Amino acid sequence: MEIFTGFILLMFMSGDVEPTEFTPRDSMMECLKVKRKIKRTQGPGGPRWVCKQGKLEMEIKNGEKHPLKLLD
Repeated sequence: MEIFTGFILLMFMSGDVEPTEFTPRDSMMECLKVKRKIKRTQGPGGPRWVCKQGKLEMEIKNGEKHPLKLLD
């Protein structure tokens, strides 16, 4: 297990307090860029997207890192 500390893109489904999905990003600029692209393609009424700093527990599968658990 590895700990990622940095910017995270979080997806919240309607009314949820806990994020449904979370992905690490290299910088706030990259996080906001991805968020804008998603918002443009999803249309109105989709999930809520948030960029914030935090920590993720990462798991390595087949040589690739995957987010496992939000620690903050």
